[in-house]
Amino acid sequence: MKNKYFVWILPILWAGCSLLSFRFPGDEYAMYGISSIAGVWIVFFISLDIIHNPMFPVSIALTGAIVMMILGFLMDLIKIRKAMWKILFPAAVIVIFVISIKAYPTIERALRKNGSWWTYIFFSINMGLYFSILLSFIGKGIETVWLRTRRKMSN
Repeated sequence: MKNKYFVWILPILWAGCSLLSFRFPGDEYAMYGISSIAGVWIVFFISLDIIHNPMFPVSIALTGAIVMMILGFLMDLIKIRKAMWKILFPAAVIVIFVISIKAYPTIERALRKNGSWWTYIFFSINMGLYFSILLSFIGKGIETVWLRTRRKMSN
């Protein structure tokens, strides 16, 4: 497999945002936990006494990076178009960012609830990754069905 774009970009981007999100976790670490779901499941299998143990965010970031690497490998394997993903990803980030802020009556209430703009930014980036990956797979499936249908119709 020559093209290894997604296998590297997804885990690096995801793990970086997960670690930074831990520093700006939102109310009761909720936004951190939700946006780091690809790696947070590991805490059910390892024994870390408290959330402030330095290995807590590191183990989540490493676990999620492996999950993202597998997804990236699959995206590279089935040749998902980088151009399509490069449109879907920022679009998903922006939509999630706006929706998460608009969930509150005012910007001040949103920031008071979850702490800072960084909370919303890192949350939106990782959630945008999830949605852009999902939409990329769906788009590739639609493209494949379309091409096969056209090929069958032309024969």
